[in-house]
Amino acid sequence: CNLLNSTMDNCTLKDSTVNASNGGKAEGGLAGYVVASTLQNNKIINSQIIGKASPIGVLAGTVDANTQSSFIDNAVSGIFVGNPITLDSKMIGTGTPTVTGTTLYTE
Repeated sequence: CNLLNSTMDNCTLKDSTVNASNGGKAEGGLAGYVVASTLQNNKIINSQIIGKASPIGVLAGTVDANTQSSFIDNAVSGIFVGNPITLDSKMIGTGTPTVTGTTLYTE
């Protein structure tokens, strides 16, 4: 999904696979392309984000660099491009949004 001037709040991606196999198309667990939006209190639980899209990120593929977006208090667990999601995983494919409070999800 792409977000433009929106808020994504308290959504959950659980036991799912995001297969980012379309070359050149941005993909992420919460959104592919984000512009001037806020993503808060969302969870990615036991899910896989895999494939060959470019860019690809755990939370989002691309965040527009000309606008301000924020990722606040989201939680993640699962597999990212074949490896377990850690806080060192690439959370955002490209762009520099404000990212605060991202945690590894535990039930």
